[in-house]
This record gives sequence, structure tokens and C-alpha cells, in this order.
Amino acid sequence: MKKIFLISISILIALVSVLILNELIKAGAVFLIYTHDISFSLKGISLYTVFTLPESHKLIYDTVIYLLPIFSVIIFIEFSALFLSKVYNNNIRTGLIIYQMINIGYLVITILLNALSVILNNFLSTDWSMYVFVSEYSYTKSLLITFLTIFVVFTYINFATNRIKKFITFIKA
Repeated sequence: MKKIFLISISILIALVSVLILNELIKAGAVFLIYTHDISFSLKGISLYTVFTLPESHKLIYDTVIYLLPIFSVIIFIEFSALFLSKVYNNNIRTGLIIYQMINIGYLVITILLNALSVILNNFLSTDWSMYVFVSEYSYTKSLLITFLTIFVVFTYINFATNRIKKFITFIKA
């Protein structure tokens, strides 16, 4: 019973971090860098930050703002990996592994949706398609940057899942 409670708590914390906390971090960055005119809306069950960029915006700041949800998920995974290496209780380890797996799943879905939106030329409204629109890149350059980002993130996902495998033990019958 204790393990089921801990697993449900870790799922709840992971969902709150990927659906709400990422956008709050993004809104904080927008508030610090650009504007104080920030609002929030709900897209399904996820929170979404709505803001307008000023006329004189810098591309490096735009890159940071639009990639911050991906960076924050990676930071959440790294912090949970740090806790995973320090904790020896199997129930807590199980909860941390589930937390990491939900964050990795969110990262995969987000990257694939962002890539699909760029490939289909802004068919879906995602952060990455907004970034490509704001940066005014050509279609070829936006595809190149998108595939480079996919390569880097999937390399990290491979690294993170291999690290998680070390902590998963199987009971041999």
C-alpha cells in the first residue's frame, strides 16, 4: 500500500512539473527578460504562457525563452537522478524512476510535436514553431536547427535512460 501511494505521488508531482511548472518557469524568464504583460491560458490540461514580444527583441533571448521548457525538464531529470543516486530506499527509488520516465516521455512528445510543427510549416502551434516564426529563419534553416535539436535531445534521452537502467533491478523467479 505504501508503494502504491508513493507511485501515485510521484506521478502527480511529475504531471504538475511538466504541465504547470515548466510554463511558470518560462513566464518567469519572459518577465525578467522582456515584458511584464504575461497571461496564462489552459490548453487541454496544460498551462500555456501568453506574451507579446517587444519590437526590439534579441534572438538569443528568444532562443532561451522558447527552449526553456525543454531545459527545465532536463534539469528536473538531472535533479531526480542526483536524488536517485543518494537514496537507498527502494520505494523512493521507484517513485524517482517513475518521475524521470514521465519527464522523459514528455520530452519525447514535446520534441516530436515541435519537429512536426516545423516540418508541416506551422500546422501546429507550438513553442518551436513560434520561435521559427519570430526568428524569421528560412524553411531549410529551421529544419536544420530542428533536426540538430532533436539529435541533441535524443542523445540526452539515451544517456538518461541508460543511467536509469542501472537502478532498475529485476527479481529472478
